[in-house]
Amino acid sequence: MKTLILFFLFTTLAEAKRMAPPVVPAVIEDGVSYTTGIKNSSCDSTTRDSCGFLGFVKATDQTTQKVKWTTILYSKLYDLNLELDIQDIHPHYLKIDKKKQLIIRDENGSEYVVDAKTGKLLKPLKSIIYATPKAI
Repeated sequence: MKTLILFFLFTTLAEAKRMAPPVVPAVIEDGVSYTTGIKNSSCDSTTRDSCGFLGFVKATDQTTQKVKWTTILYSKLYDLNLELDIQDIHPHYLKIDKKKQLIIRDENGSEYVVDAKTGKLLKPLKSIIYATPKAI
């Protein structure tokens, strides 16, 4: 009986997928909504050598709903020998400090600081993957 229970327990765990990414609430300051997310590229047969994802932060004017800026925080190519979804790194923390700087942390503990007015990436304080200091 114990063997049967252990078999079902381990089979269920082995089939478990990654949990849903954390929901990071928007930060609203002076009529601007700041949100984070990741964007995945397609891994079809034409892009298999360069498919991956990037993490970003975006500022949107709440009155007009126009995007003021979007800044890439990090990017990473997928290892096509592994499942793609387990390689995604999602932002999981967002706040604005007294200096009007956005502090963003991803689920691996890397931390990024972005100027809330301009969207300029000021510093990746500690990053496991290379930050991409350009806006999209």
